Amino acid sequence: RRSSDLAYILNQWHGKRIAVVQNEFSEEMGIESPVLTNEQGEWYGELFELPNGCICCSVKDNLVVTIDKLMQKKDKFDYILVETTGLADPAKVASVFWTDEGQESSIVLDGIVTLVDATNITSQETTHTQTSHSSQIIRQIAFADRILLNKMDLVTPEAALRAHEYVRMYNQTAEIQRTDHSRVDLDFILDIQAFKFDRLQQMISEDPTHSHEMHGCEVQTVFVKLEGVFEFDKFNRWLATLLWEPSEMEVFRCKGLIYAWATDDSEDGSVTKGVQAYGFQGVQELYECRELSNTSVEQAAVILQNRLLFVGSHLDRTALEVGLRSCCIEAPRAVL
Repeated sequence: RRSSDLAYILNQWHGKRIAVVQNEFSEEMGIESPVLTNEQGEWYGELFELPNGCICCSVKDNLVVTIDKLMQKKDKFDYILVETTGLADPAKVASVFWTDEGQESSIVLDGIVTLVDATNITSQETTHTQTSHSSQIIRQIAFADRILLNKMDLVTPEAALRAHEYVRMYNQTAEIQRTDHSRVDLDFILDIQAFKFDRLQQMISEDPTHSHEMHGCEVQTVFVKLEGVFEFDKFNRWLATLLWEPSEMEVFRCKGLIYAWATDDSEDGSVTKGVQAYGFQGVQELYECRELSNTSVEQAAVILQNRLLFVGSHLDRTALEVGLRSCCIEAPRAVL
């Protein structure tokens, strides 16, 4: 997010208690120096409480240390918003806040928001030489759960449409909102709950790609529907290998609902087996796969359809389907 967005959040009376972390430049995480000043033109300090109930904080050591210090005042805010630069790796920043839902934590990763400059973004499309900077821009778009297409007041309707289509080419699932001067209803970028397991069914209920990928695009979204029942341990190992082992395919985001054969060791020593629904989601190499409550099903009563969504570069639909089939107890078939 740029400084105009932060100035709006920190100075307007919007009723939200937000702690905004401004990051100093870091080569690894893409952190920039503070750019906001108070009414006297002075830099906001390491921790600055504002009249509208927000807190501005700048990183002096590293993000983890800063968040720990900030949490000492957790009674003063409800949200933490971390600003990054155009060079930041979203996965590395998100990893700071990633926690297993089974673990108790005062912080929950809510979502990733990317601000896109509509006046400049389409120039990436006409640049034939791929640079590390343009590649990072594409990654930031691909990782996002919400996208703000900014400076719409400075572009023609035709240019606005091209910018929207460019963004959609690299992210087919994120909600996009057009803005000027980075002004946005904060409900659009807060309480996204993009990593809530109880929202997985809603998030992947429809095929965002209409069963096909955009060929020639650096970033692909692959949606797989597969009938059958997985062996959970096999699926877990397959997913870990996909995300952790070096290969031509690189997965940025993944999420899905699967049905797997589960066993339950009861207190009386008996062992029960059944088909259980599981949810999984991940950001690059970080992922979690957990049993969903109250979702046991009678295998014979319904056709079980696994739904899996992958976003990344050089994704191979056939290879993904072959790998998934190898995890199934019964020979499944792809559902188109």
